[in-house]
Amino acid sequence: GINAEYMGSIEVVSGGITNLLFKVSHISQQPKNPPLLVRVFGAEGMIDRDLENATFQALSDVGISPTYYGRFRNGRVEGWYEGYRPLDLHEMPLVAESLAKEMALLHKFVVPEALKPYYIKPGMWEQLWAWFKLAKQNTEISGKFTESDQIRFQHLREQYLGEGFSKAEAEVREMEAALSNHPAPDCFCHNDLLAGNIMINEKTRAIKLIDFEYGGCNYRGFDIANHWNEWAGGTQIEMNGKAEYHRFPNDQQQMEFCSSYLSVIIPNGRPTEQQILALVQEARRFVLINHWYWGLWAINQAVEEGTNGFDYITYADTRLKQYYSIKQAFL
Repeated sequence: GINAEYMGSIEVVSGGITNLLFKVSHISQQPKNPPLLVRVFGAEGMIDRDLENATFQALSDVGISPTYYGRFRNGRVEGWYEGYRPLDLHEMPLVAESLAKEMALLHKFVVPEALKPYYIKPGMWEQLWAWFKLAKQNTEISGKFTESDQIRFQHLREQYLGEGFSKAEAEVREMEAALSNHPAPDCFCHNDLLAGNIMINEKTRAIKLIDFEYGGCNYRGFDIANHWNEWAGGTQIEMNGKAEYHRFPNDQQQMEFCSSYLSVIIPNGRPTEQQILALVQEARRFVLINHWYWGLWAINQAVEEGTNGFDYITYADTRLKQYYSIKQAFL
């Protein structure tokens, strides 16, 4: 454990909306006693923490995630990336090439034998339908919301979800049918590459990925589409649920991202334009379903956590509104 002699200081780390994060520094500040990150889990019941810890340790063993020091009942102790800070939203396009390569390295990660039974098939649909079922059941909100929150939540349900979630189910089924027409490669994915989960070194501009708690086997196109949607933000504390979709990568930026990604995946490191274009199209097919994925997550978080710490109702509204507004362009 971390004894009292170790702790020179404890700082609250900003950036996480589901976990509490603390930087614990040794009193000596010497290299042999590096700072640690203590993570106290939130979103209980929505994430299998035993599996997530074992996976984090495997990623740590191959240098993809921070060092794994151990766990406690509702959290974990990790290495601290000294000299790194979370990416600011406006920097997403500036580090796209490096980030694409880091994502590709993650996608090449081979899951250890002991964990393979848990990562047999892409988890997107199973997770989405589980969240869908939970959101459909989460109708009793009167005790958790203010009156204005109840009105906003009701409006969200009427406008985007329909009576008994009928509208939502029809939309998701349509996406399921459209995606089934296009076989998509799967791999180990991060599934949550927003700005706060990308660390940048102030001096070297090197990139590190953190927070793999939603990681698992998934479609690689989903992971790329998810990241592109995160260029718009929304989960930053100051944005409080409002994403800015004018930031979404344009056609040229999508091509450049996929080119960098494929330079790590393809043996000779030189993808053809045809290969790049095929990956762009593969990723774009997942942009729409990604809005439902996080829209449903936000609905459940709103019911579970309320809206005091973060406005999950606004975030759900933002994601689903964007889905309907771009649907024709991306189908």
